Amino acid sequence: MPRVDDAAATPSPMQPSLSPASLIIATRNRPDRLKAAAASILAGEDVPAELIIVDQSDARHPRLSCLRTARLCGIRYLRTRSVGLSRANNRGVVAARHDLLVFTHDDVLAPPGWFGAIVRALSRSRRAPHLAAGDAPYATGVIFGALEWLLTHRMLRSRSADRF
Repeated sequence: MPRVDDAAATPSPMQPSLSPASLIIATRNRPDRLKAAAASILAGEDVPAELIIVDQSDARHPRLSCLRTARLCGIRYLRTRSVGLSRANNRGVVAARHDLLVFTHDDVLAPPGWFGAIVRALSRSRRAPHLAAGDAPYATGVIFGALEWLLTHRMLRSRSADRF
């Protein structure tokens, strides 16, 4: 797994450029998991214009406040004493510099194309004629490990087969 501060810039000539987006990660008392999550995102094919880390941990983690990357992604560390995922997400929304927002968690290991796929889906839906002015499109991306994906896929297939 590449380290956050060692992630090298890798252009992706096959993919169209992404709309600038802010990626918000809330964390609490899990600095090692957060660092692995950030490393997986920054090692992806596309990276966010900014990565906002909202830290609600009991104690300040000096390693988190000084995360760096060579990729074209600003990393912002926000420390807050408030607790709760909704509060952390809202703090990230207020701090975000871009209109396009993506959320994930500190225990996620993102596959290489995950971030780009979500942003492209959001960008397409923003241009959709069915959205009224002021409507915000959304997309969700659940990241499964291979075993979880297989089990979920089998469970959903068996449920749909039972209905028909």
